Amino acid sequence: PAAVEDVEDLILHVLQQSDQYDIKNIVLSGFSSGANLAFAAVANPKASKVPGEVIRAIVAFYPPTILWISRSEKKAPDGSIHNVPPFIVDASRAAYMPAGVDPTDPRISIIKADPNNFPNDILIFTAESDNLAMEGEEYAANLEKAGKKVLLKRFKGVGHGWDKTKDENS
Repeated sequence: PAAVEDVEDLILHVLQQSDQYDIKNIVLSGFSSGANLAFAAVANPKASKVPGEVIRAIVAFYPPTILWISRSEKKAPDGSIHNVPPFIVDASRAAYMPAGVDPTDPRISIIKADPNNFPNDILIFTAESDNLAMEGEEYAANLEKAGKKVLLKRFKGVGHGWDKTKDENS
């Protein structure tokens, strides 16, 4: 996927700038699809341009990890309906995963990737009213079972993108 290759290119650029960046402490972070990309960039070392063991940690806010299931079919932990309008979900999905792309590719549905490909330190945030929370938490459990040091925090009473709005109750 082109988005993953863009992230890989950025990491390679940083690695070439050791006078400007601490290349021994690279941490990837992202929100929603950006969180997916943080994982996807290191999900398949054989296909990646990034040398193994370069990423020290990942910080992911409400990551989608299972893209072969439509977001509208997923349930939030509190039973609420997802709070992202369908046209935004459809447009995002089409941009991120164009027609013909296999949604089970481990660089798209990162839950399919070998957990050993990821750094040891991982922080995942989920939201109680977000229909991506359950898959993010399942992913955290898989990583933990593989021996990764995972800190998982679910925020109560908030939905997807809760940290991007001034409304405390969204």
